[in-house]
Amino acid sequence: MGGSSSSGSSSQYTIPPFSEAIGTLETKMEMNVRSGPGTQYSITRIAPKGSGHSVYESRDGWYRVSSGEWISGGSQYVAYSKKSNAPVKPVPVTNKGQYVFFPADQGTWRVYPLSAPALQAQYSIGTINPPQFGGLTYAVKKDRSGWDYEIKTGAFGRVRVYCHPDTGAKVSWNGSGNWPNVQ
Repeated sequence: MGGSSSSGSSSQYTIPPFSEAIGTLETKMEMNVRSGPGTQYSITRIAPKGSGHSVYESRDGWYRVSSGEWISGGSQYVAYSKKSNAPVKPVPVTNKGQYVFFPADQGTWRVYPLSAPALQAQYSIGTINPPQFGGLTYAVKKDRSGWDYEIKTGAFGRVRVYCHPDTGAKVSWNGSGNWPNVQ
């Protein structure tokens, strides 16, 4: 038996020191916290804008902020600082429901049927017109990930919309706030 002890496994596995943070991050917007490092993983909770988190691992552009919870590490989403001496406490989240706001000054948004294979112009079934109403706010019926949300409109019923921050849409996981025309 050579001088090393093993629990019967032929492969060796070293558990990293996850109790020691490798850094901290602060969210620049409300962020989905996922069960793994990628958008294909389920959302475990929502991190509010400005919330601080200790970082225990970095993988493929994602940061692990607790056991089984990951946040996207894109610089447009979070401010990351390497090695911190003191872990930060996450801000408690009170989930009041997820909403999406379409500002009046950003034009119109295409809507897509739930069965659309992709959110591309050729599959659009119409548009919503926030300028006509001074902005529109919808409750999110389903987060399909990748900024793809299901909402229910008066004219089209339940549809899909693309709400990446670059489009001007704003997403909240803590209620509709002061956004106008909640649908």
